[in-house]
Amino acid sequence: MNEYLLFLASVVVFVIYFYFWGMKAPKPYRNRSCMGKEWKTDFPQISKNKIRLYLECFIDGMAFENSEKLKFRPDDKIIDVYRSIYGGVTPYGDAMELETFSMNIEQYFNVSQQFLMDTWRENMTLGELFKAILAQQNHPADARFAHDG
Repeated sequence: MNEYLLFLASVVVFVIYFYFWGMKAPKPYRNRSCMGKEWKTDFPQISKNKIRLYLECFIDGMAFENSEKLKFRPDDKIIDVYRSIYGGVTPYGDAMELETFSMNIEQYFNVSQQFLMDTWRENMTLGELFKAILAQQNHPADARFAHDG
């Protein structure tokens, strides 16, 4: 019984820690400088606040620290970032990072889960998904971030 309580207490502390402070992004992303310029180059008509909100949805879903939101580029593949949390592989069980990201987008950008499921592709980048969300909101992104295929 005491071992169970100790285990349960450890899990609670772990969850509280990551809820309030998050974890650092994996090293390849964490070591980058600010990528805000890349986002504004690819989406010049979109406000910095809207770009930051989108990136906050992403880093919250991945449980990264808020201060790391501008470490990600528009051409970063979502699945690569996700897999980097788990040593480069897709795990059998996870902390529902992609599902949380999806729910955040649904809440803050008012798009449906069906839209996200219809839009999702395995190798989709952060910028491609953002462009699709903007188009869904009838706020077309600049043509500089057109997807080739």
